[in-house]
Amino acid sequence: MTSETAPSSRLNGETPPTASRKRRWPWVLGALGVALVILIALFDWNWFRGPLERYLSKSSGRPVTIGVLDVELALVPRIVLTDIEIGNAPWAGDAPLVSLRELMLSVSVPSLFTDQIVLPHLRLTEGQLNLVRDKEGRANWKLRESDQPSTRTVDVQSLALNNASLSLRDAVQNIEVNASGVSRVEGPYEARMTFSGRWRGSPFEGIADTGNVLALRESSEPFPVRLSVRAGRTSISAEGEMGNIRSLSRIDAKVAVSGPSLAMLYPTLPLALPDTPPYRITGRLVREGDVYSYTGFSGVIGNTDLAGDARFERRKPRPLLTATLKSRSLDLADLGPLVGLPPRPGAGAAPQVAKGTATPAKSTPAKLPSGKVFPNNDFNREKLNVMDADVRLNAAALKIPEQIPLEDFHAHLKLNNGVLVLDPMNFGLAGGDLVSTITLDARNNPIAAKASIDLRRVKLGELFPTLETAKKTSSGSLGAQIRLAGRGNSVSDMLATADGSINAGMAGGRVSELGVWLINLHGGQLLPLLFGGDRPTQIRCGAAAFAVDDGVATLGLFVFDTDESNIGGSGTINLGAEKLDITLEPRSKKAGILSLRGPVHIRGTFRDADIALSSQTIGRGASAVALGLLNPLLALIPLIETGPGQNADCQAVLASVSGAVKQSGKKVSDAPTAEESTSSPAPIVDTRKRSGPPAPIVDVPAKKEPASS
Repeated sequence: MTSETAPSSRLNGETPPTASRKRRWPWVLGALGVALVILIALFDWNWFRGPLERYLSKSSGRPVTIGVLDVELALVPRIVLTDIEIGNAPWAGDAPLVSLRELMLSVSVPSLFTDQIVLPHLRLTEGQLNLVRDKEGRANWKLRESDQPSTRTVDVQSLALNNASLSLRDAVQNIEVNASGVSRVEGPYEARMTFSGRWRGSPFEGIADTGNVLALRESSEPFPVRLSVRAGRTSISAEGEMGNIRSLSRIDAKVAVSGPSLAMLYPTLPLALPDTPPYRITGRLVREGDVYSYTGFSGVIGNTDLAGDARFERRKPRPLLTATLKSRSLDLADLGPLVGLPPRPGAGAAPQVAKGTATPAKSTPAKLPSGKVFPNNDFNREKLNVMDADVRLNAAALKIPEQIPLEDFHAHLKLNNGVLVLDPMNFGLAGGDLVSTITLDARNNPIAAKASIDLRRVKLGELFPTLETAKKTSSGSLGAQIRLAGRGNSVSDMLATADGSINAGMAGGRVSELGVWLINLHGGQLLPLLFGGDRPTQIRCGAAAFAVDDGVATLGLFVFDTDESNIGGSGTINLGAEKLDITLEPRSKKAGILSLRGPVHIRGTFRDADIALSSQTIGRGASAVALGLLNPLLALIPLIETGPGQNADCQAVLASVSGAVKQSGKKVSDAPTAEESTSSPAPIVDTRKRSGPPAPIVDVPAKKEPASS
C-alpha cells in the first residue's frame, strides 16, 4: 500500500519537502540581510558612548566624556565624536588636555587585526589641545601605562584643523607655542595656521598657509605650503611643496632668510655659521632624505654681495656643510667677525657696486676697544666641533680702506673633527699675491693655531697707492715668509704666545729718494725735490729677519742698501702687548749738507707709535742753531755728512732670507756683492713743470787724506 502511494504522488505533480525548503532559503537570507541593514541604519550607536567613556577613562587614567557617538559604515568606516573632553594631569593645571566640539576619524578595517592601526583621516573641529611638560620630564600627554604595555601603534595619515588651537609648554626644550588653525582662507591655499611663542627665551611668530588637509604620510602628490616666521630680527619666508609634513623628508621651496647675523640661526638650525653683519639671502631649498640643498641663492651680507650653492647633509658623527660662494665685490670689513673683530659701524647696507667693477670701494673697518689692533674676541669652540665643512669663496674685487692695496680674494675652508684649515686664503696685493695657510685646532682648549703666509712678487711702487710720487719713482718686487704657531682662543692671544719667524727680502729695483730721505732724514736731498722733482735711486738689496719667541719678535737682521744710503736696524716687537721698540741707523754713502746723522727710534704701540731722533742728533741740531746765530756759514759745518756708509754684501745678506727672496721672484745671485756697483745712475724724474735750468744740487766732496811726504 505504501509502495504504491509514493509513485502516485510524484505522478500527480507534487514537490518533495526538501526541494521546497531549498527554494525558500534565498528569500529568508535576503530578508535577514535587509533587516540587518535596517537595524544597523537605525541603530543608535550612542548606546556605546557610556561603555566607551568608562573604558577610555580606565585605560588612560584621565576622566573622558563624550557627548555623542556616531558611526558611518562604509569600506572605510568613519567615527564621529562630539563634545569630547579629556581631563588633564593633576600637576598640569585646570585646563583639560583635550576639548573638542567634534572629532572625526576614519579607520582602516584590515589594520584592526595588525600591530598598527591606520587612521587615513583625522579632523579636529573647534577645539583646544593643551600640552605640558615640566622640568622633571613629566608630560601630560603620556597617559597611564599598563602593566603589560601594548605594542600596537596608531598611524595618522592626514590631519585637518578647523578652528582648532594648540598650546604647548615644554620646560625641557624651553619652548612655548600657541597655534590655531582655520579653514577656507582666501587665495590658492585652503587652510591657515597662525602661531607664536618663545624658543629658548626668544620670541617668535608666524603664519602657515596650507592645503585643507595636512598629508602626514609619504605621497607622490606634493603638498602646498607657504610659511612666514619672524624670531626677533630674524625672518624666514618659504613657499613651495612638501611630501611629508610629519617628517619633512621632501621639500622643494623658495626660501628667503634675513637677520642681524648668520650665527643667530644656531642652534635653532643645526648650522654652526660664523658671526656676520646683517644679511638677506634668497634661494631654492630642496630636501631629499638627509640632504638639504640651497641652490642658486643670492643676497647681501653687510656690504658684500654673495651668490652660490650650498649643501647640508645629516650624517654621523657630524653633519657636513659644503658650499661654493662667489662675490663681485667683497667688503673686507665684513670678514672682520670671522677673525674676532667686532661688527663695523653701519654694517648692513646693501652694496652699491656695478657688475664687473674692478675698482675697490672705500670700506669702514671695525674699531677695536682699548686701542688694540689685533682682534681679541674669542672664537666659538663649540661651533668648531659640532659640524664639518668644505666651503670655497672667490671675490673678484674688494672694498677696502684706501691705504691697503688688496685686489681680490680666494679662500678654501675645510673643517673636520674640530680642525679648521684655510688652504689657501689668498689676496691679490700690490700687483702680487698674499698666499696663506691657516690652521685652527679646536679639539683642545685653548685653540692651537698655525700660520704660513707668503708675500709673492709684491710691487714696491704699488704698496702705497695714496702716494703718487712713490708709485712713479719706485719699482721692484718684495717677497716675505711668515711662519708662526701659538695657542689661544682669539687672534690676540694666539699672537701673544707665538713662536716662529718673519723674513722679508728683495733684490734690485728702484725707490724714491723721498722715501729714503724720510728714513735717512737727509735734508740735502730735499733740495732737488723742492726745485726739480724726486729722483729714484737704485736698490741694491733689502732684508729683514725676525725670530719670534713667546710673542716677542726680535730683529736679528735689517739691511736696506741703495746707491745713496745703507740703513741698518735692531729692536723688538711685542705681539702680545702690541708694542714696538725699533732703532734704524742710516748711513749715507755720499757727502751732503743738512744731514741729520744718527739713529731713528720707533717706539710705542701699534696704533700710536712715536718716531724720534736720538738725543745725540737732537743735541747736534741744537748746536747748529746756536752757531747759526753767530755766523750763518758756520752753522753748515756740523751738518756736513762726509758719507761713511759703505756698500753691503747683498748676496751674503739675502742668503739669510733666501726663502723670502724667492717669493719676490728674484734669486740671491741677482744681488750685487760689496764690490759690485749697480747700474748707471737713474735720470732725474721731474714731477712738476717749470721754466729755466734746474737748480743745482749742492754737495760737499769728501775730505781727502793729506798726501804722504
